[in-house]
Amino acid sequence: MQWFFHLKETQILPYSREDLFLALNNELESADNPTLDGEAHVGHFKVFLKTKRADSFSILISGKSENTGSGSILYLQYRYHNTTLLYISFWTIFCLGLTTLFFMKHQVSYGATALAFGLTNYFFSFFNYQRKSQEAKLHFDQFLSNI
Repeated sequence: MQWFFHLKETQILPYSREDLFLALNNELESADNPTLDGEAHVGHFKVFLKTKRADSFSILISGKSENTGSGSILYLQYRYHNTTLLYISFWTIFCLGLTTLFFMKHQVSYGATALAFGLTNYFFSFFNYQRKSQEAKLHFDQFLSNI
């Protein structure tokens, strides 16, 4: 089980990295219903799934590509945006700090409540990451198969 919000993957593609980035740029600049947003340059990219409403827990897909003799190798990372990681870290540390403070003051019920809130926040974020990263992975795999 992965405890942190980071997933890595390597894919071998049958086309060159120039073809990949041409298709990625076409998708990003598409006027009719683009599904990805972000930036792409030859060699690396950072994109995320476009949504109809605001989503603080969207997954950032970043990748690097290298040419090989018969295609290219694509190194992918699926992770939360930095602001989302800051939010999760802040509230987890804050709740753990409150837990420590309450336990030191012998307020066990308050300490247990703060610990429960911290763990709930972390596990909600963790399971949401698992769901969102699989959704982003499936969508990006579908994009790659349509090139």
